[in-house]
Amino acid sequence: MKKLIFVLLALTAFAVVADAQVRVLGSNSLRLGSGETDDGLTTSAKRYLEEIANARIFYEGITVGIRYELSDPSEVGQNFTGFRRRWIQYQRDGLEVQAGSTFALYGRGLMVNMFESRPLNYDSWVDGFSASYEIKAAKEDIDFQPSLKVSAIGGNLTFIPVVDTNDADQNIKSQAINSNIGFFNKKLNIGVGFVQAFVNIEGTSFGNTVTTSREVNQPEVNLSFITDNFEGFIGFTEMRSIITQFRGTPLIYTTKGQGVFG
Repeated sequence: MKKLIFVLLALTAFAVVADAQVRVLGSNSLRLGSGETDDGLTTSAKRYLEEIANARIFYEGITVGIRYELSDPSEVGQNFTGFRRRWIQYQRDGLEVQAGSTFALYGRGLMVNMFESRPLNYDSWVDGFSASYEIKAAKEDIDFQPSLKVSAIGGNLTFIPVVDTNDADQNIKSQAINSNIGFFNKKLNIGVGFVQAFVNIEGTSFGNTVTTSREVNQPEVNLSFITDNFEGFIGFTEMRSIITQFRGTPLIYTTKGQGVFG
């Protein structure tokens, strides 16, 4: 808690002495709970304490953000004390770059959908970078008003199973790129993307650490359109998963799965 108080005071002091163009926004959430939980077989005591503080500093096109979290004990998932998020972002003239904690949503999420849901104990943000750049034609220049947006993200993630089980955590390294071509002020959009991920799962066998490794390659194409009374979207993706090592033993095994969303 002393760290949290120091950080908030430091940010407030910065806002006071800095130029008027600097803005600081903060929020704090404290959640306490005490009761019982029933899994259908046994009834046990349930208590939790969660303190979450968010702060952001805005200066021209630069944003710096941090989140301090004290979950001891957490309502769901593992206990955590420390800085859960920290990032710096730059935005200007269609360009957006973010380093640190970052996420992405491409298309309708068939290929890439990185998000956090505390009630579900789900967190797929990555530590790395994301960037996007968009070009739009002025209305008076071209009648069909084309636009082009290219986005990319890459980083590392330690994914913890949603349900508390004995399953090992997954160490994931991923990168993805996505492009959208729009017409008629984005009333017609064509999207193309590709994501690649390398997953390592470490377990134990007879007291030794063994690793299962997997490579995932997943392309996607989609089409969306908007009229006065109707909005349509259709996307297609194919996941190609290659196991390159199974519990320490080299192995080549490939599976494919396809999905359509409309």
